[in-house]
Amino acid sequence: MSKSYRKIITTTCVLVAGILLISATYYFKPTQERVSQQPPQAIEVTVVKVQPKTHQLNVVSQGTVSPKYEIDLIAEVTGRIEFVSPNFANGDFFTLGEKLVQIEPIDYQLSLITAESAVARAEEELAIERGRVKQARREWRGLGDEEANELFLRKPQLKASEAALASASAERDRAQIQLDRTSITAPFNGRIRNTFVHAGQFVSRGTRLATIFSSEVAEIRLPLRDQQLQWIDLPSEYATLSSQKFPTVSIKSTIGSVQHTREGRIVRTESSIDPQSRMTFAVAEIAEPFSHENAAPLDMGRFVEARITGIILHDVTVLPRHAVYKNNLVLTVTDENSIEFAVVDVIKTSAEQAIVRGIAEGTVVVSSRVANPYVGMSVRTSPPQLTEKIQSKNTTGEML
Repeated sequence: MSKSYRKIITTTCVLVAGILLISATYYFKPTQERVSQQPPQAIEVTVVKVQPKTHQLNVVSQGTVSPKYEIDLIAEVTGRIEFVSPNFANGDFFTLGEKLVQIEPIDYQLSLITAESAVARAEEELAIERGRVKQARREWRGLGDEEANELFLRKPQLKASEAALASASAERDRAQIQLDRTSITAPFNGRIRNTFVHAGQFVSRGTRLATIFSSEVAEIRLPLRDQQLQWIDLPSEYATLSSQKFPTVSIKSTIGSVQHTREGRIVRTESSIDPQSRMTFAVAEIAEPFSHENAAPLDMGRFVEARITGIILHDVTVLPRHAVYKNNLVLTVTDENSIEFAVVDVIKTSAEQAIVRGIAEGTVVVSSRVANPYVGMSVRTSPPQLTEKIQSKNTTGEML
């Protein structure tokens, strides 16, 4: 190939490249200018109209149901068990005063008869001695001496007879008590957790017969963090039960796929903070946990969720948690459908809600999450929803 021909090809390539570069510059430059001149496209947001209200806080905790009263039935006398109640079995219910166990009483009945006989003899001896005292007084008056001799008036013998009667009476009472102890009755309405003896078994004094608990009241220990305590009026100060105001508590238990709710109250806090968890334990009481009237029975040992009624907040607004930016900012919408920032006082937050103060009534607030918002950003809105409707969707106000 000749040198002149290569020069022509090189010159042609340079010219084509230059034309392409000029065309690209011409093509792209006007497009960028048009884009920069167009106003930014408005984004669609969800908004609410602020209407401050009174809000009831609830504090959520969890705990395990346990009986308020649980005791061991102990044999107080020795003997063979001749009877046990048909309800004397693990899980069975019993009523106040029901006989649960009967220890063979014959030996104690005979002891009582013997003691009663001794009382009768002592009463007879005392009556005879009192007659002798009267006779001695008459004889002493016949002698005419002004100073009475105690021995002559049989005062020592009278005291001895009185003491003998008191001793015999005490032995009779002891025998009666021992006989009464052969019959073991229920001290309250309750349920049997475990039994340890059966009919025909010989037991000694101190033998454990059964473990029972009251079915009238159940307790639940509810751990609370320091952050939660400020939202509840707990009965922590010394006061009479009648003057205390106890927070109510709603207990939720799940059996299978069905959720059951019972109502109770906080009755006390434990005397000290738990040294391991550093939490304060509030104790809730649930009356009639095995009642079928309003919910399924609340079995001992069941794990439950508790919602404790907290304090009432006034003049606050409930917003979705994601509507708060940088801990204390919310987005408001102007009449020109542009965004402005408003500083609020955040009272409390949960996973889903934020309770705030400082927004004027009627202010339109963006309730949906906006990525990288800035002042003046254009938005499109649908008719605003009142904040009280947001609150009504979740009125529990739980603070975990």
